[in-house]
Amino acid sequence: VSNHKKPPPEIAHPQQLTISPSRLPYRDEFDLVVSFNALHWVIDQAAALAGIRASFRPGGRALLRFVPNGPRKCLEEVVEEVRRRPRWAEHFADFETPYVHYLPEEYRALAEQAGLGVTRLQVDDKAWDFGSRDGFMGFSRATLVNWTDRLPAQDCDTFITDVLDVYQAVAADNPSEVNTFKFYQMEVELAAAPR
Repeated sequence: VSNHKKPPPEIAHPQQLTISPSRLPYRDEFDLVVSFNALHWVIDQAAALAGIRASFRPGGRALLRFVPNGPRKCLEEVVEEVRRRPRWAEHFADFETPYVHYLPEEYRALAEQAGLGVTRLQVDDKAWDFGSRDGFMGFSRATLVNWTDRLPAQDCDTFITDVLDVYQAVAADNPSEVNTFKFYQMEVELAAAPR
């Protein structure tokens, strides 16, 4: 069997931008916008969606996946509760919640206000079993940096332990789930509404 791969096309003038999704500079440039578990960290969702809409070429589409609001308390809500405890509050005096979670119907309305048609919206209840507290701690060290960056380095694991202890009561429905991260995952497909 021979290999018939073609070399990748050359990209003229590639660039990397570090910019807020609520201030996208693109106009009529993209056929497809994809975001995986990033947009719930953008507080100004209306501006982000307007930027996505403006970036579309005619017929443009978007596939967005992120954490919505749901009936079960999420890990971030537990982190917010723990950071307000007397033990931790001094480190978060001027802290603003770094995420936003919308209910599906709220997000649909927001997208439509930005000139986007919702062609599909689905919410799934997901679970990741880390198998051990060490595994869950490793995940938390990587994902809770918005909070742990404000703490002295020697206190980060204690803070995460406090969070996971509280979270266990929220998410573990039985002893086999003590190291399981449960979350809602919303997947939204959007299309440009006519301008």
